[in-house]
Amino acid sequence: MLKGRGYWLIHTQPILLCQASTGPGWADSPVSRPSGPLQNPLSFPPGVSTMAEDIQAKIKNYQTAPFDSRFPNQNQTRNCWQNYLDFHRCEKAMTAKGGDVSVCEWYRRVYKSLCPISWVSTWDDRRAEGTFPGKI
Repeated sequence: MLKGRGYWLIHTQPILLCQASTGPGWADSPVSRPSGPLQNPLSFPPGVSTMAEDIQAKIKNYQTAPFDSRFPNQNQTRNCWQNYLDFHRCEKAMTAKGGDVSVCEWYRRVYKSLCPISWVSTWDDRRAEGTFPGKI
């Protein structure tokens, strides 16, 4: 790596790809070609997870809020507040319609990962008292 003008520059070299030669001697070589039927290189023994399964599990258990283009700055206070309101609005609307409240879970996960616990407990207390300033 090279450093220049405050930026790290990564020097890369081109990678040359070659096709396997099928010239004389290749078919006769016992080392270059396995005997018997070819096995699937992506098959794993039972109990060993694949990378795709690992990625799906990580996405399912992911606890951090993703990037939201409405809140591009480092200060995520407004993002926290908006997701708190959206969760309670969604919950209120779904219970009024008799629908499944679990569709609102996304908003809860986002505000739980962004908001300090003291803010959430204060807002919950104010909602219970009827003095909450947000429109739900």
